Amino acid sequence: MNDFHTQAFTKLKTALINTTALSPPDPTKNYIIFTDASFQGLGIALVQNNKPIAFALKLLKPAEKNYTIIKLEALALVYLLKQF
Repeated sequence: MNDFHTQAFTKLKTALINTTALSPPDPTKNYIIFTDASFQGLGIALVQNNKPIAFALKLLKPAEKNYTIIKLEALALVYLLKQF
């Protein structure tokens, strides 16, 4: 990934975080986790009652780019648990 892609990713991340109203979590209700993995990065959304609670994005390290997609999806879950 070159500087252009990194800057575009950062701008997109900032736009998503700043324009989406996050809802406070209710610990008595269930959560839904959405993950998306590619060979460049991970995207995670934590949702409750169809409202976003949190978003997380992670660029992959060089070694992580060798993981299979199923392992990257699992890595996204681990990353989510560590973040929240």
